Amino acid sequence: MDAKQLYKYIISLPSNKRINLLINKTIKQRFLSDDAHYPFVWLVQQLNGIELKYFIDSTYLTDILSNNRAIDKINAIMSSCNSYATDVLLDDRVIALILDSSTNLSTYLYNLDYRIGHKIIDYDIKNGTYHLNILSNYKTSEQLNIFNSEYIVKLLEYNGLPDRFLINLKGKVINKLLDYEKFQSMFLNSTVYDISIMISNGLVIPKRLFNSNTLIDKYIKLDTNRYRDYVNILMNNNYEFYEIVERERFKYVDNKVNSIKNDILEEYHNFDKTNIYNLYDYKTASKLYSIKDDDRKLNEYFKYSTKEKLLEMIIDVFFKDVPYNFMQNLKTIIN
Repeated sequence: MDAKQLYKYIISLPSNKRINLLINKTIKQRFLSDDAHYPFVWLVQQLNGIELKYFIDSTYLTDILSNNRAIDKINAIMSSCNSYATDVLLDDRVIALILDSSTNLSTYLYNLDYRIGHKIIDYDIKNGTYHLNILSNYKTSEQLNIFNSEYIVKLLEYNGLPDRFLINLKGKVINKLLDYEKFQSMFLNSTVYDISIMISNGLVIPKRLFNSNTLIDKYIKLDTNRYRDYVNILMNNNYEFYEIVERERFKYVDNKVNSIKNDILEEYHNFDKTNIYNLYDYKTASKLYSIKDDDRKLNEYFKYSTKEKLLEMIIDVFFKDVPYNFMQNLKTIIN
C-alpha cells in the first residue's frame, strides 16, 4: 500500500484498532522505506499518548537508528509533544545523538521531560564531558525536576562543572542551587556580565547575599558606562539589591573624590609602569604606555583623566546616567 494512504487509513481508525496495526512488524517496516519518511513523521505526530509507545518499541527504535533518516525521525518523535516521547527515547544511543551538536536535536528538549536531562548529567559525570549547557532548552518546570535533591548531590560531588555552569539555567533553578555553598561560591565568582545573564533568566538574588562585599564590589568598581548599564538591569529585576548597590556606589565615589591630591586621583599616585596592560583598558593602556617614561606628560594625562572621571562620577551619582546621554538631554533642554 502507498505509505500516504496507509498513514491516512491508520489515523482514521479508533485507538484499539490503530494499536493492532502499529504493533505489526510489516507495517513498521513499511514506514521505514525511503518513500515513507514523511508519512512516518506525520504518523508519529498524530498518535495519541500510549499509541506512540506501542509503535516505537525498543526493537523498532534500533531499526530507526539504523535508518538513513534517523536524525529526522528522532526529531519528529521529540517534537511530537506526545507524553510518551521521553519513554520511547530513553536510550543511550538517542542520548548520544542529542549530545552531538551537529544533529541540532538538543533544541527540541523542551518537548521532553526531566529524565533525558538526568541521562545527560549522568553521561557527563561518567565521561568527564560538558553538555549541561543544552539543559537551557528545557522549560522551567522540567529544569526544576532535573535538579532534584538526588541530582544536586551528584553535582555537588562532581568536580568537572565549568565556572559558567549557572548561566544556562532558569532563574528559579539558580535560586534553588544557591542554597548550597558550592553553587553560591560559583555565583559570587561570576562576572557582572554573567550575573546579568542569570538575572535576565529570572534570577532574584537572595537577600542573604545583599551584604556580600564580593558581590557588591563587582558593581561599584565598574567604570561609569558599564556600571550604569548593569545597575539598570538590577533596577528592573532586583530592586532591593539595586538600592544597596547605588548606596555603596555613592560611598565609593565619595571616597574617590576625597582621595584627589594635587588634582590627581589616588589610583594614579602609585602608577605601575610594568603592569600597564593588566591594569587598564586597551585604549588607556596604549596611551599610558606611549608616555610612561615622560613624567610631565604622565602628570598632565593624570590631571586630565581625573577631571574626566570626576565629571563621569558626578553625572552617574547625581543624575543616574552616562555622560553622553546626560549631555544629549541637556542639549535638548537648552534648545
